[in-house]
Amino acid sequence: MAAQDPPEPIDKFTPHLLHVDADFHPAGEKHVAILTPGRAMVSIPAVPKDLVPPAMFSDVKTWLGSSPDIAVVSYTKLEALMDKDQGNLKCIPFLPRLCILAAAGYNVVVFEGHPSALESGLRDTDVLLIDSGRLPFIQEDWMKVAVRVMRPGARYFICRREKQNLLEVRPASQPPGWLYKQPDGETSYANCLLTVLGTRSGRSASLSTGRPVPDLRTMTDDRDELE
Repeated sequence: MAAQDPPEPIDKFTPHLLHVDADFHPAGEKHVAILTPGRAMVSIPAVPKDLVPPAMFSDVKTWLGSSPDIAVVSYTKLEALMDKDQGNLKCIPFLPRLCILAAAGYNVVVFEGHPSALESGLRDTDVLLIDSGRLPFIQEDWMKVAVRVMRPGARYFICRREKQNLLEVRPASQPPGWLYKQPDGETSYANCLLTVLGTRSGRSASLSTGRPVPDLRTMTDDRDELE
């Protein structure tokens, strides 16, 4: 005997059996969660794993390790995201990269970075990505907030919209409170050495094969140079 449909409720406010779309989030499928300023959530499916070269997953793991929680500050206005002319990509140009991170097993949440939500949005996360287009509109002390509430060893990146490349940043004692990290240790050291030597006459350094390079911190007591 076929089961009968439940009776219709008296009105729409009376609790009753609700039918849901069981296929909305298939079990095990990862998504990028985008939180709008109005606090609606837009869910973007991760890239299917079989479409991502295994080497790319390996590169991601090498880059970020096993840190699972990634907070992203970007442009999340609902009307713009929902625009049919690739609105989500115009709002978040690096969204495909976020979908790959989600496919690799990371938890990715995107929000606008408003001061009322910045601390809660970053709390207990491991990685922060900031859209360069949003950088002028978030609070000036965002790095201090990040250092205070994110997990120990957290990493911070600026994603430049024009090239969609990630540049790692670190806390700094001088305004604006953060600095770009240099990506190449040897090149960075040479650049800093020449900078220190060039700011004051009489300084010199000797580089010898098989010996440690000079410690630049012993060559200056200027706060900005030490930074």
